[in-house]
Amino acid sequence: MFFANRQSVTIPSNGWASFYSDCTFDLSSLSSELTAYTATFSGETATLTTVSQVPALTGFVLAGTAGTYELPVSAAVVDAVTGNELSGTLTDLTVDAGGYYALKQLSDTSVGFAAVTSGVTIPAGKAYYVNSDAAVSAFYIQTDETGIEVIGDSPASQSLSDTLYDLQGRQFQPSAASRLPKGVYIRGGKKYIFK
Repeated sequence: MFFANRQSVTIPSNGWASFYSDCTFDLSSLSSELTAYTATFSGETATLTTVSQVPALTGFVLAGTAGTYELPVSAAVVDAVTGNELSGTLTDLTVDAGGYYALKQLSDTSVGFAAVTSGVTIPAGKAYYVNSDAAVSAFYIQTDETGIEVIGDSPASQSLSDTLYDLQGRQFQPSAASRLPKGVYIRGGKKYIFK
């Protein structure tokens, strides 16, 4: 079977996309642009764990700036990801029963996995989660496990005197008079999310 050297993925304006493929990916060369995650689910929380290599037929989530990216396909044999509860589909999947959850914008400031209603189609190449507990309407993404600290609506003046960098490497100097734009920032080697 022939595989292309790369597969395209589009990250929408909310900065998140799910992905599923019959190819193996080594995403380490894109680490400054995209972050790949696997997921576990509990209560109403989807806890994401960072991965740099993704085996074939493994659902995963990507976070990054909106745009189209080329994911490098790897010929290497990659160990299965343990604990990942995401599934996926290589062809369009029309949901005929409850229990399917797909990545979706849940509010102005949050993305998560929302219940997919019967009759809706999950597109080919997308990851999803299956849960028989129909009482849960959505799973909210939590990335604390990856070292990302959720700051929320913190003004820039709150003891953030160190230089901040966004994921494109642009430098920001917080000042007491302004607020940082929403996004993911690096300061002192740590990741921060500003909502």
